[in-house]
Amino acid sequence: YQNSPKKLAAALTTLGLSSTTGMILAKTLGTGLGTAFHWRQVARFGAFMAMMGSIIISRAPGNTISKSETKVPLLVSVKESLQAILSNKLFWLLGLAHSMAFCTRGTERILGTFYSHVAGLPQSIAGGLTLSITFGLIYGLVTGSKQFSSLDASAKGKFLAKRYKRSFAATLGLALVAFRPFENGLLTAAAVALLSGTMIANVAFQYYQFPAMIGKEFGEHKAVCISFLDGFGFLLSAPIFATCSKLVPAAGWSSVWTMLALLFGGAGALMVSSIGPVLTKAEPSKA
Repeated sequence: YQNSPKKLAAALTTLGLSSTTGMILAKTLGTGLGTAFHWRQVARFGAFMAMMGSIIISRAPGNTISKSETKVPLLVSVKESLQAILSNKLFWLLGLAHSMAFCTRGTERILGTFYSHVAGLPQSIAGGLTLSITFGLIYGLVTGSKQFSSLDASAKGKFLAKRYKRSFAATLGLALVAFRPFENGLLTAAAVALLSGTMIANVAFQYYQFPAMIGKEFGEHKAVCISFLDGFGFLLSAPIFATCSKLVPAAGWSSVWTMLALLFGGAGALMVSSIGPVLTKAEPSKA
């Protein structure tokens, strides 16, 4: 897919949908198994499925490596990749901006507890309602991929700006619900589901597609770049969620979602202002 951005985008969309569908099956099937069997039996079943998946992946066809590619010492190759990536200002700007997409994806960790607190729902039900994040990912990825591929670089920038603004507004909406929830718990839960789904749907496309697009900027070092983008996201999301856990008892859920909204909005603005060169190169060549 090196010379076909559309095919690469379609492949990444399919891969993203596959993993997200797996998450839906894991949640629904896991909940059912957890109520019917002991958790140890469920864990054994999960280990068996993981082993089967590993066997299937190990037998999947892959690219063969030529002898000439194996002549480069590993340490030299890694050192060159690190120098090419870490000395590039664009990587740091886009990496910082993209890390908040990981945080948005990671809000699933706190959403179940949030459902329970503001809607008065038991944890067994609140945990299942975090599917709003999963369904939002699917919807955002599918719709974003269809719209993005038909736009030029300028229109893509405007498209991304709109999506980041919607995500920012939805996150602020969660802060508002936390500050003044509805008297009806089910209505509050519905509002949280809608807002959380909207929040993630508007960054789903960027979450799945941008690492590969950014990685292409670094040529032969793209694999290391994509790995570093993942690391960037995990590195920053950990202290952010640790802060959230301390803010809830001290200042309430509204302060948590307000903080996240400001972080997401700032990262969106940084991404829109920095990703222009990547979007220009991602345009298909015109005959």
